[in-house]
Amino acid sequence: MKRNHYWKLLGEWVIGLRNNIFFQARLRLAFFYVVVIIFLLSVFSVFLYFSYAKNVQNDIEGDFPNGAAQSVIVSKTTDRLQKQLVIVDGAVILFVGALSYWLAGKTLKPIQRSLGSQKRFVADASHELRTPLTIMKTDLEIALRSEAGTNEHSAVLSSNLEEVERMRRIVEDLLTLSRIDNEQETLRFLKVDMADLTQKSVERMKKYAESRNVKVLISAKEPTYILGDPDKLQQALYNILKNAIDYSKDKGEVRINLAKVDRQASVVIEDNGIGISAKDLPYIFDRFYRADKSRSRRQGGSGLGLSVVKWIIQKHHGNISIQSSPEKGTKVTIRLPLFLTARL
Repeated sequence: MKRNHYWKLLGEWVIGLRNNIFFQARLRLAFFYVVVIIFLLSVFSVFLYFSYAKNVQNDIEGDFPNGAAQSVIVSKTTDRLQKQLVIVDGAVILFVGALSYWLAGKTLKPIQRSLGSQKRFVADASHELRTPLTIMKTDLEIALRSEAGTNEHSAVLSSNLEEVERMRRIVEDLLTLSRIDNEQETLRFLKVDMADLTQKSVERMKKYAESRNVKVLISAKEPTYILGDPDKLQQALYNILKNAIDYSKDKGEVRINLAKVDRQASVVIEDNGIGISAKDLPYIFDRFYRADKSRSRRQGGSGLGLSVVKWIIQKHHGNISIQSSPEKGTKVTIRLPLFLTARL
């Protein structure tokens, strides 16, 4: 048991290094340094070898019985030089490799400090903004429930409440991404029924879909269990459903299908909305990227939600893909390991 625990810790450490962007950048920069040195060293060694071999052949002196004996001596001398060059070059490359890794770390350290400061700023700013936004939202909801206001006042308050809610979602996404970057976002794995979770997500979005004049249809034939964090999975489904509703046409439909496919839980969310162009699809999971910027602003999109969704799905050892055609709709497919095959 103890050995398995150590192996698990080692695996987590390796995965942490693999996901560390600065470690990857440091390796790439060190590799670049080493490649440059190997190229220069190879050119120098080849030049030295052929130059020395030529001089040996022309200048060697001695009492040789014939030309063949002289050639043997020249060959042994150049072979010895070749071996010495290989040994010296190998030692230099090893030394340069270690030195390059150290220099890459020194080069990237100021950038790492600067990015760390930015991450702390985002986290601190998000924390500071949450409280006033919560207070504003509560006050606006109370004011809307009051019977004293006129219709005009109610319209203004409703508009303000929508803007506050939009800001709250942006702050929550920023805070989540900040915790992800600082490796502070943790998941609580439980046995989860995706059919029940998907149904709850749809119920949660029902009123919002009705306000947008969009119908949400769900097909979940049987319980489908996975090992996952129910809160994070519901957050992922919420973000995808909201996008599907926001970008649907008037009187549009959003269809959700849950099934078991190849020992995986397959969740397909499909709409018949405005779609996404082929040039935008490769960047759809990038932070702050919005395919239709003007419409995204009207719908309250910040370009952060899908980045959070992708991280959640990857942490569950699953994958997410998007297929879309302009004016025809978008299809989002999520695949997650079933409970029996899920891995921690």
